[in-house]
Amino acid sequence: QKRRGCYECNLKNLNRLLNYEDSLKLSEARTVKFGVGASKYTEEIAIAEKYIENQKLPRSEVEKVQSIMNFLENLKISREFIKRAREALIKSDTKNAVKFLKKGNGFLISLLQVASGQLKKIKDYEIIETLICSEISKMEFLRAFLLVSLGRISSSIASLERAALFSTIIHNYKTCLTLNYLKALILLFHNLLKSAILQYNFTEELADIYEDDKLKLKCLIGKAIALYIQGDKESKRTAMDIMEEISNMDLEKNYLDAIIVF
Repeated sequence: QKRRGCYECNLKNLNRLLNYEDSLKLSEARTVKFGVGASKYTEEIAIAEKYIENQKLPRSEVEKVQSIMNFLENLKISREFIKRAREALIKSDTKNAVKFLKKGNGFLISLLQVASGQLKKIKDYEIIETLICSEISKMEFLRAFLLVSLGRISSSIASLERAALFSTIIHNYKTCLTLNYLKALILLFHNLLKSAILQYNFTEELADIYEDDKLKLKCLIGKAIALYIQGDKESKRTAMDIMEEISNMDLEKNYLDAIIVF
């Protein structure tokens, strides 16, 4: 009787979470912060980014990135693809925006391969690798976002995976975690429930590795929702068990954080 009461309570909690579905969408995308992770070349990277953004630099700073100047000029060119994608979006031409971002990524991937062969100093290559991977990750995320709006879910997921990969290469684990979580959300909201559950499990594992307790809680909630929607008796029971586990946590402190994306 006590367990039945717990299940009824947890069912109410689960239904409460389900009511937030419509507002979830891709609102988590607003929290994605692109850039670099831990790097021993922080100063040079900051100078390079200012140069790419056409900011005026003192001679002392220019000298610090002189050996990679050609690649920085090419990174300026790559930003033009984002500008053209933005212009296409202003005209509501999403398909062309996606094409420009794809071309931009192709340009950057080629540039990275050239850098590997031309830059002889490891320091120079690592700086350029960091900058290029950050740009690729950003473009892939933007493509994924637009592909969802076009209903091209498989392509969107592939872009998110590449964005997460390039973020991982430059040790930007926070962005990597967010992108993996977004992947789970997209799968859930397009009723790809088995894949969503697997993705929530994987993201929860990553959150555990990087000690992100809030994200672990979000993954538990998302997984419970996916299992419950799946509809079979065993899945619903597992969903209730997860909700019972959540109900034993300090919800006063963590509940709002866990459902904020919903």
